Amino acid sequence: MSSELSTPPDPDPVKILSNLTPRRLRIPGNAESVLEFAPLEKNREMKESDLQAFKYRNFELRNQIKVKDKEEKKDAGSKFAEVLPGAGTVIFFVFIMGHAFTKENPTANFWFWIIGVVVTAIVGLGILLVLSFGSMVARRLVAQSLSLVLILGFGIALPGLVIFNFNGGRELIANKTSLVLLGRALQLVFIVAASLLPALLYFLFDRQQLGTLRDRFEQQIFRLDPNVETLVDVNAKYGRQLSEVYGSESETGQGRLIRTTRWPIVMATVVITLGWLLVFLPTDRTLVINQASDLSKLFLPQPTGANFAFLGAYFFALNTSLLRYTRADLKPKAYSSITVRIFLVMILAWVIGSFPYGGSPYGLVAVFLVGIFPESGMTLIREYVTAKSLSWKSTSLAKEEYALTNLQDIDVYDRARLADEGVTNIEGLAHHDLVDLMLETRIPVPRLVDWVDQAILYLHLVAEDDGDVPDAEEQKKEAKAPASHKVRSGVLRQCLREYGVRTATDFIVAWNKGNGNLPKTLHENAKDSFNRLQVLFDIIQDDEWLNYIQHWREHSTVEEDPAPKDKKSETSEDAVDKATVAVISVASQGSNGQE
Repeated sequence: MSSELSTPPDPDPVKILSNLTPRRLRIPGNAESVLEFAPLEKNREMKESDLQAFKYRNFELRNQIKVKDKEEKKDAGSKFAEVLPGAGTVIFFVFIMGHAFTKENPTANFWFWIIGVVVTAIVGLGILLVLSFGSMVARRLVAQSLSLVLILGFGIALPGLVIFNFNGGRELIANKTSLVLLGRALQLVFIVAASLLPALLYFLFDRQQLGTLRDRFEQQIFRLDPNVETLVDVNAKYGRQLSEVYGSESETGQGRLIRTTRWPIVMATVVITLGWLLVFLPTDRTLVINQASDLSKLFLPQPTGANFAFLGAYFFALNTSLLRYTRADLKPKAYSSITVRIFLVMILAWVIGSFPYGGSPYGLVAVFLVGIFPESGMTLIREYVTAKSLSWKSTSLAKEEYALTNLQDIDVYDRARLADEGVTNIEGLAHHDLVDLMLETRIPVPRLVDWVDQAILYLHLVAEDDGDVPDAEEQKKEAKAPASHKVRSGVLRQCLREYGVRTATDFIVAWNKGNGNLPKTLHENAKDSFNRLQVLFDIIQDDEWLNYIQHWREHSTVEEDPAPKDKKSETSEDAVDKATVAVISVASQGSNGQE
């Protein structure tokens, strides 16, 4: 009986085809027909009978295409309709039994029905969420809702309780026409809005589809990594990293939530709320406001170094949150950085406040800037301590030799984003995992590649005098030295920059195109310049990420890979691929001046 009621199999099932390569594939078929796939095209549906007309088996065996059966999925309504009869029967008997036990007590019966209806509605909504999105996504939606409620509670309740308890809340509310009540209400609204805004950006943040982000990474990695040819290679090499960042491939089609803790957002909201309460300090019971124009005084920060340091840190945090919001890169880890930054700058403000004029208006402005640039505050303290213990001549010891500010087109917010990933200087950037930066940050990949390219050249051309300023005696000796001893790495870097050479790949291209000939300026200035540049050209070839960067510069994301249309096309594919590789190899050698 069950076999008669079961759905008969489809005589012509639908297949799902995907192109696993960044090349345009053309699969020959009968009667000179060709099945063409766009680069990295996914989820093309074809009936099995139509697919049999094409010679696709070799492409599938070589991991160039993927063929799978289409799975018929039931919608949430159908699943809910299947669950509803059983669940409804259970709920009906529960309510009948509960009514039987509570009908003698009207109050108990009333609350039984109220609680029963609420619980039933919550359970039904949970079942609907699970059937619609899956148990994993449903749990994440519930977790996100709870964390949002917790954040709103802290952001609203904490300043509300402070203002109510320390300003005579009952008397204040009773006096409905008081300007003090209006002022405290405006203060409360401002503190709540300022405290919750960074956190609400995360929850209002329309995160991109995880499948879209995964597809974008796959397109970029083919251009960057010369060792991957198909998506099978990508999954074998980067599959674990992709799953940690974007979830498993089966979940990435519609998922927008990444499994992660949201406690850093809660902690940052609490710290920011406390900071604003300290800035305004709304705890004066004797406050009297006679004119409406005096309300603006309630929004003047208390003139302390810690308050202005907090304002600088909040200024930076708000701009960072907005920037990462627009880049679709706002993650809970960003709020950990905000919390640490606030504590760090307040400690720096206490230390700087002990300096002469630390509490003056100029000192407060300086502390505000330290809140935006904490590294400047650390440098200021190091220089002050060095000047006190040694001499003013040696204050340059506090300078950062490999600071990221020495690279072009990298602003303070980009440096902060890189610092979140453990990249704090040029050496760290040149030797960090570039693929990891692509996955963890939403900084455009061309920009990341350019920064790493700059960092590689900078490290090989750092001058021996960049870290220390020579004293008067050393400067006199240097002035009397022959010209061949004056050219150091810093001069070469400056000269290369004047000729438009700003990255390692720029230098390699310029050297190959010029066949090792130097600019006339370098010939005239120094005899050892050729030796320096020749050594630079030789050693820079072994840098860790240079091969990837060169592959990025020389290749586009999409490659044409036409397949022959005759009957021998399948057996001749290897020869076509080898010929294509040979042509690309010769072309790249020619562009490097190495034919």
